[in-house]
Amino acid sequence: MSVYARMKLAMLAAIVILTAVASSAVVMQASESKQGKQKKQLVQTSGKMDIETANEPRNPEYVPCPCGYDVMIDKSSRLMKIYLRGKILRTYSICLGFEPEGRKTARGDGRTPEGDYYICRRNSASAYYRSLLISYPSPSDAKCGVEEGKVDDAVMNEVNCACYRRSVPPQDTQLGGNICIHGEGSRYRQDRDWTAGCIAVTNREMAEIFNIIPVGTPVRIRA
Repeated sequence: MSVYARMKLAMLAAIVILTAVASSAVVMQASESKQGKQKKQLVQTSGKMDIETANEPRNPEYVPCPCGYDVMIDKSSRLMKIYLRGKILRTYSICLGFEPEGRKTARGDGRTPEGDYYICRRNSASAYYRSLLISYPSPSDAKCGVEEGKVDDAVMNEVNCACYRRSVPPQDTQLGGNICIHGEGSRYRQDRDWTAGCIAVTNREMAEIFNIIPVGTPVRIRA
């Protein structure tokens, strides 16, 4: 092989090596750039999540339903709020049972229940103008009643079946019943707790409530 041919071959080999090195550098640079973007996005996302988490309540007191109506009754503030699709529609001042402290455990104790319920019946001919029956006792109330010896397993099963069917639970047991949202009736009631365990508003307010709340509406009563 001539000297010229050997020089030409050496130049071609050098060009191939330089091309390979340059391509490798480009690939490495692109990879580093991609990794840098991913890290940057991860940092930004992490920061965003931290901010959002910080702004969210850790234990929200009440989360209304995203669709339809639901009712939240706060015994301590004597307020009832009606939500529509997650937003407050109405707020009412209320009166409770004549012994408002603590959860209801027995017939005649004068206490307003605490827990999660639903509207299970409407009565347009109530002695207290209009009324919406609340599904007390709930399965939780019945379970406590069994543990306390007030009712037996048969009653608890009836309550559980009624809750499953969204119907009226037993109203004539030792746990009590007929807990309603209702009006004042035929005479004005003073601003004090006067019911036998129900939630009372004025007749005018009850007319508004009765016109919009259907059977099946969730009701939460909290202490």
